[in-house]
Amino acid sequence: MTRTLARSLASFALVALSLSALLAPAHARADVRVWEQNADDVWHHRWFAFTGFAQPGFIYRQNDPENSISDDNFWLQRARFGFRTQLHRYLQLRFEVEGMPSPNLTDVYVDMPLHPAFSIRVGQFLLPFLRTYQINEANQAFIDRTLYTPQQPDRLALRYLSPRDVGLMFTGLVGNTDPDVESPALQYWAGVFLGRGANQVVNDDNAFLYSARVNFHVLGPPKGADQESDLAHNEHPHVAAGAGLYTNCDDRGNYNRGMTFDSEFRYRGFYAYASFVRFYNGAVRNDSLGKFLAYDGSCGGGIAGAVDSVAWGASVQAQYVLPQSVFPVADQALEVLARFDAVAPLNPADGSFLGGGTSTPGYAAPPNYKDADNAPSRWRLTFGLNWFPTHEQTIRLSVNYQLNRELENAVIAGREFVGVKNDILWLQGTVGF
Repeated sequence: MTRTLARSLASFALVALSLSALLAPAHARADVRVWEQNADDVWHHRWFAFTGFAQPGFIYRQNDPENSISDDNFWLQRARFGFRTQLHRYLQLRFEVEGMPSPNLTDVYVDMPLHPAFSIRVGQFLLPFLRTYQINEANQAFIDRTLYTPQQPDRLALRYLSPRDVGLMFTGLVGNTDPDVESPALQYWAGVFLGRGANQVVNDDNAFLYSARVNFHVLGPPKGADQESDLAHNEHPHVAAGAGLYTNCDDRGNYNRGMTFDSEFRYRGFYAYASFVRFYNGAVRNDSLGKFLAYDGSCGGGIAGAVDSVAWGASVQAQYVLPQSVFPVADQALEVLARFDAVAPLNPADGSFLGGGTSTPGYAAPPNYKDADNAPSRWRLTFGLNWFPTHEQTIRLSVNYQLNRELENAVIAGREFVGVKNDILWLQGTVGF
């Protein structure tokens, strides 16, 4: 064990030095436009820009006698490339491919920004439901998203919460658009999707996924709204409150009814965020909305005999970009982070808001710690540090330490396993343009 730890720490130090050397001299531009025409003419302005980012890293996982997961190794979490282009004032195109673990499409859509208050998007893109899914992976603060979203190889959790789908969306911002002016604005998104997840174009159940979201910017939209930090250093406080609704007939025959609430705060390098999501899953039965959405022909409640269930997740986090008096390095930044999140993927429905527990009729113990349909309830505490060598969100070196605890015992081959320790030390670099 001591020798394994020593090798892992040596590898960790090696990748840290390598990534530091890679990132330190880098100076990226906001975009890499290889072609531009009529820049002074808003109606005939055309351009073409390449985009891309890579996220190499290293994971050291604390081994547990009852934990079969052991993957102390180097890991390339993401490697993406693509382009953006504007063909007309009202016609923009986005194309992006993920290279890991094998090439597949992530974003491919057409935007028609007809007015700040009304735009149309069609194609494959991030769903307008969770706030975390409005932030591209290159602009995240922590190395991975909140615990209730799927993440390989550690968890599937709420597996039906695919970040991307194929569909049509309407969006816009009404009110103040200037981050330096303290007056309110309302942002909205509403879309209809196939409901099969990314890179799926066959809708087997002939039912659609519907999702909608609103963000109320109490003091106006902030600078860096698409980033999970206040690296932009807003000089005025910005508060936002959001809510979303979601309904689908998933690939297990469950009628998913979801809602989410969240809030965020940005001010002079400080960023705070809290979120909650809840789903009620099961058969359509006499639900009038489910029948109106034509789910009754396909949503029979999943596995025969399964009871309706409640799933929920929550998170709270705080981050601070250190001032120059503490980190006096020109054109660089250092950010400290902390986050607590939890998820309960399958609580039997008993009429309560969060569902029942182990003593509730219909409760089924998780068959293992990575089951896609019945993963254990768990919580996690994450501490992190981000170094921005060019003071840009998409170029950073991140270190996260995660304390993971399962709250349910798994019954595997007739033997009951107490919740294992699955703590992770994770180093990752992000280099994007």
